[in-house]
Amino acid sequence: MESNKWIRTATTWLRRPLPLATACLGIGAAVVVCLLGVPALWTAEAAGWASALGTTAAVVVAIYVGMAPHHATRRDHERRARAVGMVVHGRFERQEMHLEAARLLCVAGPVDDLLFDLVRENLVMDPASANELIPYFDAMPDEIASAVAAAIADMEAATPLLRVYDGPHRGTVQAARIGRVLEPVTRSLRRARERLAPFATGKGAADLMPATQNLVVGMQQLAESARDLRSGVDVD
Repeated sequence: MESNKWIRTATTWLRRPLPLATACLGIGAAVVVCLLGVPALWTAEAAGWASALGTTAAVVVAIYVGMAPHHATRRDHERRARAVGMVVHGRFERQEMHLEAARLLCVAGPVDDLLFDLVRENLVMDPASANELIPYFDAMPDEIASAVAAAIADMEAATPLLRVYDGPHRGTVQAARIGRVLEPVTRSLRRARERLAPFATGKGAADLMPATQNLVVGMQQLAESARDLRSGVDVD
């Protein structure tokens, strides 16, 4: 621990312009001496070497001072990108879980009106949920930005197709169509979430299938209870 403290202290010290110039001057002088030997003191040659080393150190410091604000701004931009990415990742998780549960119910078999009404409540999809991350696409790898952009585009394309209509046998008529619309959306959300997770949270994406299956079972049980109530059967 003590050695790590000294290393951090030395690193911070070397980042300052004056110590950096001193270090560069010393390293440059050492390299020159190793390659060409020690020049005779108080000669034109020695003066030339001193001038060259001084110029080199000045150039290095000037470059460092000029680039430092840029690097600081870039680091702040990346930190904000990760913070916004955490929020978007959480939104993608919730949407994927609810949409995948709805999709599984739609493709599992016949869906009556009671169950379809529960499916409709889980069509939670917001294409604008990742809009805050768009200005930070330049701060993340291209594959992450591309996956997030694809998820946004897929949700936008699917939104008008997820309109459902009331009426008798609405589940039987509409469930299969809704399932087909949801399939590419949930796949796109999963890919975006898996690629965004390491960047935004520092770890891999969570497996949402257990929670999704619990949601499916819960909706099935709720629909069954509603059927029993409708038919006049007492429910414990």
